[in-house]
Amino acid sequence: MKSFVQIVQIPSADTNFQPSILMHCDKKRYLFGAGEAIQRTCIGRKIKTRKIHDVFLTFGSRGVWEGFGGFPGLFLTMADQNRFISDITVHGPRNTMYLMLTLRHFIYRPNIKIKINEFKSEKDIFVDENVTISPVICAPCNYELVNKSQEIEFCDKKRSFEEYVKDIHDNFESIQEMVFYSNDGKVKISCFEDIQKILSNFDNTKSKTSQKDHFKMINIERNVKNMLQTVPFPISVTYICEGHTQPGKFNPIAAKTLGVTPGPQFGRLSRGESIILDNGNVVHPYQVLGESRPGFIFIIVDCPDKNYVDSLVRKDIWNDYYKSGTKRVQLMIHMVNEDVLNDPGYINWMHQFSENVQHIISCPSLCSDFITHQKVALQQLKLNKLSDNHFPLPQCMTFQSKKKGINIKNLHITDIKPLQKFILEPNPLFIEDEVLLPIDLKSPENFRGLDVFLSLAKEANENILRDQEKFYTKSNIPGSNVKVITLGTGSALPSHYRNVSSTVLRIPGHGSVILDAGEGTLGQLSRQFGPDLDSFLKDLKWIYISHLHADHHLGTIRILKQWNKVNYENDKVIYISAPWKYFCFLQEYSNIEDFGWGRVRTISNGDVCEDFTLKKGPSNLHMNSVNLNNLLKDLSLSSFSTVNAIHCPWSFCMQFTHLDGWKVAYSGDTRPNENFVKLGMNSTLLIHEATLDDDKLEEAIKKKHSTTSEAIDIGKRMNANFTLLTHFSQRYPKIPNFIMNDNNNQNRLGIAFDGMEIEFSDLWKLPYYSNALKVLYSDEFNEKDLISS
Repeated sequence: MKSFVQIVQIPSADTNFQPSILMHCDKKRYLFGAGEAIQRTCIGRKIKTRKIHDVFLTFGSRGVWEGFGGFPGLFLTMADQNRFISDITVHGPRNTMYLMLTLRHFIYRPNIKIKINEFKSEKDIFVDENVTISPVICAPCNYELVNKSQEIEFCDKKRSFEEYVKDIHDNFESIQEMVFYSNDGKVKISCFEDIQKILSNFDNTKSKTSQKDHFKMINIERNVKNMLQTVPFPISVTYICEGHTQPGKFNPIAAKTLGVTPGPQFGRLSRGESIILDNGNVVHPYQVLGESRPGFIFIIVDCPDKNYVDSLVRKDIWNDYYKSGTKRVQLMIHMVNEDVLNDPGYINWMHQFSENVQHIISCPSLCSDFITHQKVALQQLKLNKLSDNHFPLPQCMTFQSKKKGINIKNLHITDIKPLQKFILEPNPLFIEDEVLLPIDLKSPENFRGLDVFLSLAKEANENILRDQEKFYTKSNIPGSNVKVITLGTGSALPSHYRNVSSTVLRIPGHGSVILDAGEGTLGQLSRQFGPDLDSFLKDLKWIYISHLHADHHLGTIRILKQWNKVNYENDKVIYISAPWKYFCFLQEYSNIEDFGWGRVRTISNGDVCEDFTLKKGPSNLHMNSVNLNNLLKDLSLSSFSTVNAIHCPWSFCMQFTHLDGWKVAYSGDTRPNENFVKLGMNSTLLIHEATLDDDKLEEAIKKKHSTTSEAIDIGKRMNANFTLLTHFSQRYPKIPNFIMNDNNNQNRLGIAFDGMEIEFSDLWKLPYYSNALKVLYSDEFNEKDLISS
């Protein structure tokens, strides 16, 4: 059996503080850490994901989402492509079950079977045919259970913390049974409606008393104020991974000498079975097998900061793995910060292991800000030749460390790099020949063979300069200095060239708005603003979520967490408008990680909906009205309203109008929508999805999306001053198949690219780039490797 460990992604501005690590065995994959961008990274690096059956989490002081934010998207993609052969199990410390429960509002795939293995103690060892994985659970020395004296409310019943914890342990399987529905112990994540159906039939299977006992754990009423609750547990988990002892090599000569006939008897002996010969003699495996060899051992250490050091290094379990013990560790991957690397206790602990151990250090402040998505950066470099203002180069972040590297003597140490590989079996070997080199954006090789494109780019800019006077009136429209930044312009799942949905509007003197925030949006913001990211976040006032499909909101948690950090010393608030169910998720999630929920002001999209025919969700209409009025005041808006989108339940199209007279209409995901045409009439800018090309009309109708021609037609009927198309299917990741610069559009139509930023006054320039774009993307292909098979 060949087994190896591979570094999938490392800390960077694109990703998270926690790396993602994949263990490969012949028939299974094991993923440790699944932060945001993991799916896109695997696509870009051609790493196969379909054999992942076990995901291991750790929380610690970095927070829960750092090592988990990419899992829901990866999970949904694998389900949609029907790639599960068997179950997937999520392993983690206390609150792992709770974390999965919070996702029930927007994750539902009936073909997925999932198990949750929550470590209650270090005795909860995972064993399968390939490996034994032992959790080493650590808490920070400065951690006190501040909620211990707090009464926690469940369905109008108050209980002490001790009672709550006991109930969690005693009813763990019942919780799974209620909130997930299962067959043979295999659990499916259920959407809200399915839970309601199950509960409606509950009386048929359980007594009234039993029903009441189960309900005390979980309140599934449609009430935002009375949902699941728990308390934070900043627990880190270090994983000791041990391969099973391998039998010795079969000796056919010794077997023949003992009278064994070649064939099935050889096979039974090599598998460790004794056999009886025809003459009655018994031959045992030890007589024909060489000396067995111990399995591999590697350790993924999670010590987020110095407060965890004592709890980690004082564990008795390490005695067997030290150089004085009986077990030999081959690889240790350390997820730490600089304070840990400067802690004498931690360094001394590292020296207790064999001098032959290979140590890989993952320390965010010591990692170079490696551009993870290199094809995106190269695309941006080429687009930059059209306009360095409209297509700026991706920026690198400045880290605080003054160190140039890691300096720990007498150990085999290297810093973490993408695609490092450690062969575990058959022969241990650390290799870096597949490690990606940093991209050189200054190399002239990047433009080899692009002479025609460069010529057309120059011609486009000359034509823009020539026609500047002609479009003077378009440059002086209301809101001329408002800037639109398209961070993510793809649909459903990320690809090499387009991340999932997110668009920014910067309103000088008033603040910034984010329209949808798919997974990886904070990474996109980091590349867009570089060292000025904090300034942008201080300016951010509003996040609008159009609907609950994961590609439109999974990036929100990290944005809010970073926003809260940047604005920690002031009293600012941030507004979020979304379907009401999304606030259930945010509130429940806030119980396990502080991202600033107390500073979020919510506005239900349904409460500002002008054609709302469905039953509204629970909301405090007075508070919504207050928050809406404050939002309008803070951004100097005269109105914000929505209509139902023709897509999924609780999906919306929206418009907002500024007191200066300009107006933005945003479609979210929708089929052509007459009510939206009326809502967005005479918009300064229409941002409309164009998911599918015109030859995919039947698919667009089935999936409730728009084709490019349908989106263009909406812009014309809306009399929008400019229509910007986005949310393109990843089947044409670079450029959709339509003619942008036809005579009927009169410079009122453009297509969005990731990282594009342009002021309203310059929107008329976008069609001038069309000829150059067609040449640049003339080799467009059908990107069949969206998720490696």
